[in-house]
Amino acid sequence: METPSSMAKPVTIGICTSALRSNIEAFMEKVSSLTNVTVRFIELPYNDLDSFRLSSAELDGLIICHSINNRRFAITDVMDALYDKFLPHVKQKLGKDNVCVIAHDFPWPMAGSSHENHIRIKNTYMDSFRSKQFTTFECSKLAMICGRLDTQVDMDKNDWTQFEIFARQCQVQPKPFQPKPSKGITLGIIGIFIGFGIGWYVINRPNIGTNTLIQMCNTTSENFVQFSPINSMLYHVDMSTMLLKLTAPLM
Repeated sequence: METPSSMAKPVTIGICTSALRSNIEAFMEKVSSLTNVTVRFIELPYNDLDSFRLSSAELDGLIICHSINNRRFAITDVMDALYDKFLPHVKQKLGKDNVCVIAHDFPWPMAGSSHENHIRIKNTYMDSFRSKQFTTFECSKLAMICGRLDTQVDMDKNDWTQFEIFARQCQVQPKPFQPKPSKGITLGIIGIFIGFGIGWYVINRPNIGTNTLIQMCNTTSENFVQFSPINSMLYHVDMSTMLLKLTAPLM
């Protein structure tokens, strides 16, 4: 019998960092071991990250790994933040629900071996993270902090569970199809406005000769319908007859 994880759809997740790949090697291996999850490493530029444009082709989700040893704990909204423009760009490309941010290389466990102190200090960091670097949370489904990711994965069990849920639900939704208005419809609307214009002209110029007006109307309609895909329908509308009815009270 298949388990829920084995029944999950295949997903491809990009894991990116501006540090060396070796800094997140153990994490990449652990993510790759998840059922139906394929990992793609993406190297981010060390400088000028704002100009970097992500190719999201064939990606279902993206994980941004940020080492505080490499660039301090400055992701968004604070001095020397690195991802103020890149994270909104990623959100726009993939959608918030498919983006995860991991700040790593914190001392782990925090405050020595005491689990209670570790949780307390970690929560303090996370509270500060949410309040001071709020754009990170506005642009991602999941944001967390952890320890090393190079030769081992120092991450709390609950956080890893949340990460697994994130990884399995990644799916970039296709943009809804928005058909462009056909040329025939557009020209038909233009024709309506032309008709109103001629009517206005008749009312404001009652002394114009009927024959002249009929000729003008026929010329306008013939020039218009030759560009329209629905000319067979428009051409059979006797605009001259309609115009005579319109001008009869003025004669």
